[in-house]
Amino acid sequence: MTTVARSISTPLPQKTGPARLVPASLPPCHYDQPMWDLDASSFADVRHAAKLCATKCARIVECRADLNRLVSTGDAPRSQVMAAQTFSKHGKQLETEIAILGHMNSVAAGHEGNKNAVSEPAAQEQTDQDARVYEMRRTLKALDSEVETDAGTQFALDLGA
Repeated sequence: MTTVARSISTPLPQKTGPARLVPASLPPCHYDQPMWDLDASSFADVRHAAKLCATKCARIVECRADLNRLVSTGDAPRSQVMAAQTFSKHGKQLETEIAILGHMNSVAAGHEGNKNAVSEPAAQEQTDQDARVYEMRRTLKALDSEVETDAGTQFALDLGA
């Protein structure tokens, strides 16, 4: 006796409607919420979310007022981007990209909530030191100048000598 497999029938793909534009009055954080959550997004997403807040949000002024009210009552946002500002899991504002990246790395490594992890003041000291090093590197990069030659663009480091 031979058995024959029955064919599996699946519905044909349905036509989708045209893509709709998002209304300009709708803040970006309302239609792509995970990007504003530090625990659910990448570093690039967090940077992009802060940039969208600052440049594309129609209610940035109201959002900043809401943020100031929350911070003044001691109920700062936690682990999110709000009004183009980034906040840690503890509600502390992360002001530099290095601080944001450091926070995200510590969360990803599982150090948040770990009693053996570095304390927040020690982590803040390290973050401050990293920020100073970052600023020194930016200063050195600013000393670079472009020089146009027949062979193309060359870079010269002007040390002021």
